[in-house]
Amino acid sequence: MCQPVQVPNRWQQSTEGIVSANRLRTPKGLALAELLTVVGIIVILLSILTPALQRARSAARRTACQQYLRQIALSLQQYTDAHRVYPPLNTSWHREINIGQTVLAGRRNFSFLCHLLPFLGRSDLYQAINFSVDGVNDVEGAGYGVIANWTVIHTTVGIFLCPADQAAREGGYCSYRGSTGVLDPLPTRRGWPDSGHGVFRTPAISPSHIADGLTQTAALSERLVGTRSDADRRARRAIHRFSMVPPPNRTDQYTAICAHLTRSGPRPSFGYAGRFWLLTGPYYTLYNHVLPPNSAVIDCLTADHWGAVSARSMHPGGVNVAFADGHVRFVSDSVELSLWRALGTRDGGEPIEDGF
Repeated sequence: MCQPVQVPNRWQQSTEGIVSANRLRTPKGLALAELLTVVGIIVILLSILTPALQRARSAARRTACQQYLRQIALSLQQYTDAHRVYPPLNTSWHREINIGQTVLAGRRNFSFLCHLLPFLGRSDLYQAINFSVDGVNDVEGAGYGVIANWTVIHTTVGIFLCPADQAAREGGYCSYRGSTGVLDPLPTRRGWPDSGHGVFRTPAISPSHIADGLTQTAALSERLVGTRSDADRRARRAIHRFSMVPPPNRTDQYTAICAHLTRSGPRPSFGYAGRFWLLTGPYYTLYNHVLPPNSAVIDCLTADHWGAVSARSMHPGGVNVAFADGHVRFVSDSVELSLWRALGTRDGGEPIEDGF
C-alpha cells in the first residue's frame, strides 16, 4: 500500500526558522527595562533602610554612653562609701582676697576623675599620678603638663570617652564631667548666691549635704570635647572667653553675656575643651546648669573660670545625666530651664515632679 507523501509546509518552516533565529539573538541577561526596575527597587530600599540603620547606630552609641556614665556613677558611689565624702574638686586650696576674687595657694588641680580610677579597675594609673607636684604648668602651652605626669596626662581611659563623641583623636580626652551646680563650685557666700550648690565643690561635701535628695540631684553629665579648629568658634563644642573684673555674680548675667557673644559672631575660643581628664575646672572636667542642655547659646568663661559650661552631646534631642544616687536617665533639650537648674542644685528646695 502506498504511503502518503508528506508535503513540506513552507510557511511552517519559515516560522520555525524565525523563532529559532530570535532565540539565538535573545540575550541571556536582564533587559534594560528590567535592570532599571531592579535598580529602582534597590534605591528605594536603601532610602528606607539607611535612616533606620543610622538611628540604630545612634541608639547603640547612646546606650553605650549611658553604660559608661553609669559605671562612672557607680565608682562615685563606691568612693563615697569608702571616704564618706565626694571626691575633692581639686587638690589645691583657695584663699579669698576680696568678694569674688580668690588666689590659688597651689596649682595641684587634679580632677575628681583621678580619684575614681581605683574603682574603675585602673589602680595602676592612679598610682602612677604624682600628686605632690602641680597638675599643669602652662594651660596654653604645647606641654600641657609637668614632666612628672607626662605619661599619665596623655593616657586614654576608654570609659571617659562617649562613643558618640568621636572628635577626640589624642590621648587624655574626657567626655564626662561633674556638676558644680548652677554656677561656680566655690561655697555660697555674701554676693554669690548661685555658687556652691552642686555635688562637686570646694571643700568637698558628703551625701548628707544633698538636701534635695540623691534621686533629684544631677552629679554627672556629658560635654563635647574641643577639636582645636576654627569650627570650635561657632559650633556647640566652643567655649568663648571674655574678660570682666570682678566677674558677674549671678547665673542670669552669664546667660546674657554668652548670648551676646554668640550673636556677635566668631571670636577667640578655647579649643582644648575636655582635653585632659587629669585636670579639674570647667575647661576640662566640670560643667554647670547655667544654660540648658545643648543650648544654642555658646558657652562662655572668664579667665578665672567663671561662667557657663553646659551639658552637650551628639545624641539627638538631649544628654545623658547621672544622678547622685547612681541612676542615669536621658534629659531632653526641651527641659524647662528652671527645672534644669533645680536638678543642678543639691539644696535649693525646688519641687520636682516625678518622671519629669
